Amino acid sequence: MNLGIALTDLAAVDISTVARKAEEYGFDSLWTPEHLVYPVREEDAGLPPGGFPDMAKMMDPFMVLSAAAAVTDRIMLGTGVCLVPQRHPLLTAKMVSSLDVLSKGRFLFGIGAGWLEPEARIFGADFPHRWAQTRDFVLAMKAWWSNDRASYRGSHANFEEVWRYPQPVQSPHPPILIAGVREKVTERIVDYGDGWIPMAGSIEPKDLETGRKNIEQALRDAGRNTSKFTVTVYSAKPDRERNRDYADAGADRIVHFVSGGKTERTLDSMERIAELIP
Repeated sequence: MNLGIALTDLAAVDISTVARKAEEYGFDSLWTPEHLVYPVREEDAGLPPGGFPDMAKMMDPFMVLSAAAAVTDRIMLGTGVCLVPQRHPLLTAKMVSSLDVLSKGRFLFGIGAGWLEPEARIFGADFPHRWAQTRDFVLAMKAWWSNDRASYRGSHANFEEVWRYPQPVQSPHPPILIAGVREKVTERIVDYGDGWIPMAGSIEPKDLETGRKNIEQALRDAGRNTSKFTVTVYSAKPDRERNRDYADAGADRIVHFVSGGKTERTLDSMERIAELIP
């Protein structure tokens, strides 16, 4: 079992210092989530009183991970998760490839469809059909990653033939890890994914074990190789016994959020979590 950390409130955090320390402590991966904007009128977004203030402070994940890539050599770098329908697929594909090159093949492309409708509408996402849009955007990105010259015609994405540059280091592209715990996640992973990111608060170890077995069987039935399939349990509470339960159930990696706000606070939180590394 590998242990990763996730960072969110980074405005006052020296990401270079934190990333170097994370690698030094032995974390296998560093993650950051994404919310491009945060609605002022929380009641319109269906948010609880006070909302989730950290969401308003999130920096662009690709920028954060690029800064981390520049000062590290081994730690994997992941989006946890990129909101695919809210970005143009060619722009996302180029950013993914660029980060994979800058990190020398250490990028993990964690993806989701988003849940905050007012945010999605601002960026033109088709919120009621956001997973169908996500699929179409991922297939468009795969077309671009796989060919020196690519074009695509889909239900949500269309582009004329364009040159691809840069080519990602990982072949044919960085692993696509799909978030979710509902029944549809198996279908999505078999269709266009390489791994699974269930949220710890939404799944028990016994359900994780069943889910992993079901996904691997579905991959085999579809003629896909399961050797590189991974499960990353995201946003788990730091607890040694709970981590062991998830690992026994089939988790390859467990990711804990660290307290942000300032560099020293982040480092203190990270040091405590590092004690859980097997």
